Amino acid sequence: LLARLEEEGYIASAMEPQDGRPPRKMLSLTAEGEAAFQRWMVEPVRRPRQFRQELLAKLFFANNNGPETLGALLAAQRDASRALLADLQRQIDAVPHDRLYEQLVYRLRVVQTEAHLRWLEECEEAMLVISAAAAST
Repeated sequence: LLARLEEEGYIASAMEPQDGRPPRKMLSLTAEGEAAFQRWMVEPVRRPRQFRQELLAKLFFANNNGPETLGALLAAQRDASRALLADLQRQIDAVPHDRLYEQLVYRLRVVQTEAHLRWLEECEEAMLVISAAAAST
């Protein structure tokens, strides 16, 4: 992964000498890497299975980057999740009623996406409460 990031110009490496030990490779983020990271941080995840890992990582970094970044991520993810929910509903509507298994699978995805949307709303509400508290102090 690091070699690929370096090949793509996102990170740079340099060997740093150490007393009595082999030199160590130091990595740093390039301007291009920083720009790509900033774009990635506010880009919503597209698949529900990415929620548990990738979205939480983005949430961590966005929160550390500031309320504007966090708000942008939450809004983008909310919009993407709403679009997914609408798409899932269209897919359910296209499945014949006698295909119970397919109906159940789509329903599971709908319920999961609805839960994700509720959680995103809770995140936005918590962010507003914290922002209001910080502004009043």
